[in-house]
Amino acid sequence: GGLIGEVYIRDVNDAHRHAAQYVEEANAIWSEPSSNWEIIHGSNTENGASSNLITEVRRITEGPFLNSGILLTRSDGIVEGATDPSEVFDFLTSIEGLKMLDPSMDPEEANKHIESYAWKGHGRGSHLDVHESFIRAVPPGMEERYHIVLNGYDKQNNFFFCKSIIHDGKPGSSAYFSDIDGEVPAVALTTEDPRVRAVSTFYFRMTPTEDKKSTRVQMVNFADAQMGSTMINWILGKAFFPGVYDGLQKRFASA
Repeated sequence: GGLIGEVYIRDVNDAHRHAAQYVEEANAIWSEPSSNWEIIHGSNTENGASSNLITEVRRITEGPFLNSGILLTRSDGIVEGATDPSEVFDFLTSIEGLKMLDPSMDPEEANKHIESYAWKGHGRGSHLDVHESFIRAVPPGMEERYHIVLNGYDKQNNFFFCKSIIHDGKPGSSAYFSDIDGEVPAVALTTEDPRVRAVSTFYFRMTPTEDKKSTRVQMVNFADAQMGSTMINWILGKAFFPGVYDGLQKRFASA
């Protein structure tokens, strides 16, 4: 399968419509059988995980990112002792949690939104926001990389998404952009910004374990900063997920 590419968010209706599509996409990926995936961290048994973290990868087989060379990764792990999934969600969407996901992030930039929308029907405090984020770890002499994304915070289901989009607030698009329903928005074609537009698909959700004593954390990640597939595949598959789960476990072991 593929992934939804960059869509054009013009108003709150677009944001809500595409947010619903992203929820469907995330659930579909988590529902895929393990036979579609290659395990690169941890192991599986018939009854679930035999280690606290399983990381799997598969190829993109269709859609705008078909030729990217970037693997889609998903993880499934247990944060032991975290009895309230909402606490884990609230932490990971806080400034401290976001720094765990991206240590190079500037906390002041985290709260700067291009646009924000309420996300009714998903619990108190749920919202969507259009956000510009930056990739700091760029080799000398290489153009800066950045994202324009729609973030979604579903407090009712402890679900978060981050998807690359097109928005009038920051004209431009990535190298993967293709027409939307046969049309090419003019905002996507601007060349005024010399930086390279990166793309991202990032999902996570928290649910209680069967015994209610811990929290199950599932994630999906796809990212391309146009700096080569070998490095990003290693980072996403081997380093990112273990680091995040280890950080969560340490945080809630002492809670």
